[in-house]
Amino acid sequence: MMLVLRPLVLATVVAAVCLAPSPAAAADLAETRERAAAGDARAQNDLGLAYHYGRGVTVDAVEAFRWYSAAAMQDYPTAQYNLGVLYDEGNGVPRDPEQAARWYRSAAEQGLAIAQNNLALLYERGEGVAQSDVEAASWYRAAAEQGFALAQYNLGLAYQTGRGVEQSYAAAVEWYTKAAEQGSSEAQNVLATMYDLGKGVPPDKARAAGWYLRAAESGDAVARYLIGVRYLEGEGVRRDNLRAFLWLNLAVAGGIEQAVGRRADAVARMTPAEMETALGLSPGGAAPR
Repeated sequence: MMLVLRPLVLATVVAAVCLAPSPAAAADLAETRERAAAGDARAQNDLGLAYHYGRGVTVDAVEAFRWYSAAAMQDYPTAQYNLGVLYDEGNGVPRDPEQAARWYRSAAEQGLAIAQNNLALLYERGEGVAQSDVEAASWYRAAAEQGFALAQYNLGLAYQTGRGVEQSYAAAVEWYTKAAEQGSSEAQNVLATMYDLGKGVPPDKARAAGWYLRAAESGDAVARYLIGVRYLEGEGVRRDNLRAFLWLNLAVAGGIEQAVGRRADAVARMTPAEMETALGLSPGGAAPR
């Protein structure tokens, strides 16, 4: 099975200090509104988040846009990013990639890693800016060097494909590893393939299996198929028909068509005791290590 490699973009609207939104509690909303009306940029961004997610108020993308805009005009980077997301998605305002790029850039130039990643993606696609793989790689690097996992994965992909940088499997492995160690299942999957094929690293079936397993445990359907096959064939791990069946079963549930036939292979090899164990486990449960 071939992995589909594509750059990743995070379009989640962010609060002042974290990626998950945390608008003010309903009891504090009146105070937030008062501070926002008085020109406090952080309060304006928080009020935009409240309208965006319906925390204490009715969801209203237009109001979210209004308050993000107020904070963004004060050079508040998270609000600039959030405003860019609304333009990027056409939420509360007509979709406008040029405006999205403008606001991503404003936040990116202030060092906001998530904005740097999304600006890079616009350069890669040529949306709202002139297409440039070199600019894309440069912005991915800026975010990756701050430890932003999505950008680390995207920079690894740039090195693997030679887009905007000199092609280097070794550099690709370096950046995939950084993202994989932070829990990126996409990076874990690709890194496993690099070890499997010996691209940028010596071939190592055991390490490949280990990274496939970590991606599978994160819920990646392709990785569940691939680790299932490895348990079935004893490639990089000790052969285990029960574990093979359980992972392949999860892969089938995840829509991986190739897993159907390999699951049947596992069933054909299982002992009655293994079948009894498999039937006693929850269909949606995680396979044992």
